[in-house]
Order: sequence, then C-alpha cells, then structure tokens
Amino acid sequence: MRRLLSLALVFPALALADIPVGEEVDGAVLVDVTPSGFDTITSLIPSLIPGSIVIPDIHMYDYEETCIIWCWDWYEYSLDVNNGWVDIGVNNAQITPGYDVLDLSATALVTVNNYWDPIYIAFDAYLIEFINIDGTCEGYMDPITVDIWTPIYVDIVQNPITMQSELDVTVPDPIWTWNANGDKLHIDCGTLTDVIDGLNWVLGIFGVNIYDFVIGPAEDLIDEQVMGMIPELEQTIEEAFNAANIHEEFPITDDVILSIDLAPDDVVITPSGMRLSMLGAIETDMDECIEEYGIHASLETASSDPSIGSAPVGLPFQHDVGAFIDDDFLNQAMFGIWYGGLLCQVIEDDGTLPIALDTNLLGLLAPGVYDEFFSEAVPIMITTRPAKPLEAYAQGPHDVNVSLTELGLDFHAELDGRMTRMVGVNLEAEAGVDLVFDDQTGEIVIDVAFDADDVVPSITFNEFTPEANDTIVASFSSVFDSLVGPILGGLTGDLAFALPTFEGLGLTGLKASAAGPSNDYFGFFATAGQPSYPGAGCDDSGGCGDTGGAGCTTGHLPSRIAFLLLPVLLACFRRRQQSDRA
Repeated sequence: MRRLLSLALVFPALALADIPVGEEVDGAVLVDVTPSGFDTITSLIPSLIPGSIVIPDIHMYDYEETCIIWCWDWYEYSLDVNNGWVDIGVNNAQITPGYDVLDLSATALVTVNNYWDPIYIAFDAYLIEFINIDGTCEGYMDPITVDIWTPIYVDIVQNPITMQSELDVTVPDPIWTWNANGDKLHIDCGTLTDVIDGLNWVLGIFGVNIYDFVIGPAEDLIDEQVMGMIPELEQTIEEAFNAANIHEEFPITDDVILSIDLAPDDVVITPSGMRLSMLGAIETDMDECIEEYGIHASLETASSDPSIGSAPVGLPFQHDVGAFIDDDFLNQAMFGIWYGGLLCQVIEDDGTLPIALDTNLLGLLAPGVYDEFFSEAVPIMITTRPAKPLEAYAQGPHDVNVSLTELGLDFHAELDGRMTRMVGVNLEAEAGVDLVFDDQTGEIVIDVAFDADDVVPSITFNEFTPEANDTIVASFSSVFDSLVGPILGGLTGDLAFALPTFEGLGLTGLKASAAGPSNDYFGFFATAGQPSYPGAGCDDSGGCGDTGGAGCTTGHLPSRIAFLLLPVLLACFRRRQQSDRA
C-alpha cells in the first residue's frame, strides 16, 4: 500500500486523451547549460593536462674524419641533456556559448625547469685543432604564457552500433601561441659562459643550437598536451550529456513492462546557453484491470518552451543547469504506469500493516453499524478502482502538485460464506511533492504532502447500510489516520537518495519551480561545483545504493540520475520490492 501511494504521488500524469502510450513527445525534456554552467565545466580542463611532464633525456654524438696515409679528425661532438621538466598550469579557461558554436579559450602558465632545479646540458665539442670545449651548462626559462583557442561544435548523430541518437562533440585542433624567446632562457655554463656563443657557432655548423634543447622539447610537449586533451575534452562533454539518454525497461507488475525512452533530438546554442532537446516516449501494455475505464491516451496540452537559460523570478542562485520536463511527458509517463495496472491493488492483511485488516476497520467507519453482520472480527480485503490517472500541474504550493480523482476503495468481507463488497468509497485529494536537497550529504529527499485533511471521500456503494453514508464520510479521516497515515509514515526517508559525483563535480544547489510562459513545465534548476559530500546513490550496475551517505563514487553520471527523477525512483521501487519479496 505504501509503495502504491508513494508511486502514485511522485509520478503524476494527466488522464484525458490525446497522446497514446508509446507515441513520442517532442521536447519531452529540455536541458539547458548556462554560461555559468560552462564556467563550471571548464574547471575540469586543468585535470585533462598533466601538471608536470618530464622532458625525455637527449644524447647526441657525431664526428667526421679523413684518412689518407693517416687519419685526422675534422670535428667531433657529444651532447647529453637530462633533468628536463615542464610544468603546465591552466588558468582562465572559459567556454563561451555563441551562435551554433562554443568558443574555448584558455591561458596556461608554462615553467621549464627553474633556478633551483635546472636542466643539465653536458657537451664536448672539437673542431680541427682550433676549438676544443667541454663542460656542463645549467638552464631554465622564465615562466611562459600560452594562449589556447578552439571552437567546439555540438551535433546530434546516430550511433551506428546502437542506432540510437546521441550527442557528438567535435573539437578541431586548437590554435595556440606563446611568448617564449631567447630572453626568457637562462644558460649558465660556469667558466665557459663567455664562450657559449662560440659553442653555438660551432654546433650551428652541424645544424645544432644549444637553445633548441630547452625550447624545442618544451614546445613539442606543449603541443602534444594541448592536442592530446582534445579527445578527452570531447569524451567528457559527450558523457556528461549522453548520461541523460535513457533506454530502460521496468516491470511495474508481474505481467507488464514499462519502457522509458529519452534520446537527444536537437541542440541549440546561443549566447544565453546551450539547450539539448530530447524526445521522450513511454510504452506499456494495458492491464486488464484498466480496460473497463475506457481511457487509452494521456492529455496533450498546448505550451510554449521556456527560453534558453531562463529561470523563475526569485531563484536564490545563478543556476548552472536547468531541466524542464514537459507536463505532456510526465502525463504520458504516469499514464503508462496507470495503464499498466500499477494502481490496481488487492490489499490483504499480511502482517505488515500497522493495524489488523479486519471488520473492526468497518467499525471505525461506522461504529456499531456492522455489528449485526459480524458477531466477531473477520478479515477484510480492500481493492482499488483507479478509474482515472492522477493529474499533475506545476503551478501551485508544491514542486509537483497532484489532483487525485476517482480512486475507488472497495471494502470486502466474508459474509454468508462468500466475499461480499460491504462499502465502496471514492477518494479525491489535492496533494503535493517537494524536493529537498541537502548540500552537506548530497541527498535529495522527496517530501510527500498528503494527509487526512487533503482527502475528500464520497460513498459510491453501500447497499447494506445506506443510512450510515454520512457517518462513514465523517469518520473516514480517522481511518486514514489509523491506516493510511502510518503506512505513509517514514515515506520521506524511503524516498531519499544520494547523488553521485562526476570528475570531482557534484550538485551544490537544487530548486524546483514551475517554468515556461504558461508555467506548465516542471523546472529543476541546479548549481554544480566541488561538493562537500562523497558521491553516492547509484552504482555502475544501475542499482540504487545505500542512501545513508555510504554510496559509491563514480566518474560517470548514471542515466538514472541525469535530470529525471522518474527512472531513479522506479528503479529504487523495484529494487525495494524485490528485496521485500526476498
């Protein structure tokens, strides 16, 4: 019963007609990354380039001799370079959204050795009989500024293996410049310092320059690292966004599978940010318990998309990421859950309920009225009649506002040797769901606002004691408090889950609000950064971990976390259900 009510409240849907189950909803989810969000993403760039790189040792040797009657050397030289290293510190990295392109610019400070830990250049040069020099030089360079720029192109492609749409990021080879020159190079050859120019003249005869052994390897390493970060940058951005791709199947009953599909359909980049628009579809077979109600499609409502990067008035922070869930998609999702029969329940006393499920419960509804039918307490059975799916709307006192209509409860008891419907009640209610994010633990708690005061009962069947209808209606709140209330007790804790971290980044703030020109989108606005909590929530296999903060840390965003609560909670629901059965 608790699972029934929690799923019913957390996953709202509209119940009228227009969108059949399985039909794609255009713009089901819109994911925005704002300029502030790209600033957060660029904080990952320094991790793509190693901070310190060793310059490989260099050994060179050459000579030339002539032999007629005897041999004499024209020249001979050897050169050994070791202990070279380069430090690269990236700062001022920035991804700036433009029109159809993202511009990446960064400044790096490069250090090639230093005064206290220089590069060593050992040489021995001989030219005929005129020059014979050998010794060891120490060298380093003053810090060098490297400027990097490249465009980033984002498109939607079809994966040739899975045949599914996914985000494709292309980063051309960056353009980079630096201010390295001979004035920044410091070479100390001890007593031979005065003849360093002479040495370079000698080595120049053979196409060698001593300065090249410091500047050249450093330049090669910088080029290698700048070019080498491109595949990682492409992969990092692709993985972050493709984590929102969802292609999952969930058994919502023993006989019915619910399929959830979310895939990117379009990407738009403007100076206000980047928007990833996703197609969504929910598909399931109709359960026989739903057939009598004659509803076969969810409601489609006309709406206009929120503008890219937009946020509700009064949002307490500048958000990095905004996710807008179209009410049509939530409607279809919940309709699929209803259509598949999840709300069709038979509730019997299995020893887990807070009170005994017997005819004493009827006595709570109408004291003394049913005594003539039952001399002693006998078990009862409650069956649900979900005549209509739930209706949800974004604008209201809660993050998700839910209207419950025509949820029937039939109370059955054994009378004269057969199970007999004693009374039928329809429930209508206004309830709500709020998301509470704890930035200290990384947990999102789903707070369900639903109590007796929200429920309006009405009698739909009472052939045995129709005179007690008013009494039953007036007493229903006490039954709710005695039965449904304890069932809902602890619901918030059961629906808390911890979030993962991604490359050291995690959620640092979350706010839900109605969004869009007509306030008919469910908007979720988040900030990201280095969190104070360890990553948790879902492991690589997709299961839901311990929500007590001892979850796993993962380098990839699990698809069940990315932007949508629906698959997360369905997965957790099924896992808990299986654990209960075990």
